Amino acid sequence: MENTGTQRSEIMCGSQPAGSVATSFTAEIKAAVASLQAVYNTTTIETDIVLVTDSLSLVAALSGDPYHVSPDVIPAFDALAYVAQRAHSVNIVWISSHCGVSLNDKVDRLAREGTKCSQAHVLLPVQAAKASICSATAYPRPLLNPSKLDTNPPWHTTTTLNQLLTGHSSLLNKYMFMIAAASSPDCSHCPGTAEDADHLVLQCPARHGSRSATNLSTFPSVREAIINAPSDVTQFLQLQKLI
Repeated sequence: MENTGTQRSEIMCGSQPAGSVATSFTAEIKAAVASLQAVYNTTTIETDIVLVTDSLSLVAALSGDPYHVSPDVIPAFDALAYVAQRAHSVNIVWISSHCGVSLNDKVDRLAREGTKCSQAHVLLPVQAAKASICSATAYPRPLLNPSKLDTNPPWHTTTTLNQLLTGHSSLLNKYMFMIAAASSPDCSHCPGTAEDADHLVLQCPARHGSRSATNLSTFPSVREAIINAPSDVTQFLQLQKLI
C-alpha cells in the first residue's frame, strides 16, 4: 500500500496456474480476466480503468467483435462488460515488453511463478487443447518432398498421399472402421489383417502385380515411400484404380 498526499494507490500481486498445455495467448487471457475481476471487486463506481498488456494478440482480440471471437476470449469480454458497468471508462493499452518497465518485469516474474503452481485441476481452454493435439499428432514438415513429385500433380493426388501418411484415408478399412463407416477394419482381400496404409500399399498379396510395376518394394514403410517416392505410390494407386 502506498499513500501519496490525498491519493492512495494499491498494488495487488498474484500468480495463477494457466494449465500444463496452455498457450501464451490463453495465459494472457487468464491474466486479463483475473486482473479485471480484482478491479471489479476493489474499485469504486465511476473509476477510470486502464488494462495494460504487452500482448498485441490480446489487444487485437479485445478490440474485435465479441460475437465473432474464439471461445477462449469470451471470458475476457465478460469480465470487461462487468467492469464497464461500474467504471467511468475502460481502456486497453499496449506496452512493449522487456524495455525496462518495472511493473511489467514484475508481472513476467509472477507469470513464471504461476508455471510452478499445480496445473492438475485447471480447465483446458479450447485453443490450448487444439494446439496440444496438433503438436502431438503432427508429422515433420513438409510431408511431401515437392522435388520428388511430378510437375503440378492434381490436388486430389497430393491430398490422398497426405491422408495415407496420417492414416486418415477413406481408402483404409482400418480408418473407416474407426469412424464407424465400415463393418470391419480388415483388408477385403486378407481376412484377419487390418488394412492400414502399410498393408494397402506395401503388403497386400492381392495387389502385388501393381506394386511390382514400381519401386515400392525397396521401402520399409509407406511413410518412407510417400516422402521419397510419391510418384511410385501415385502410380500404384492409379493401377489399382484408387485415384
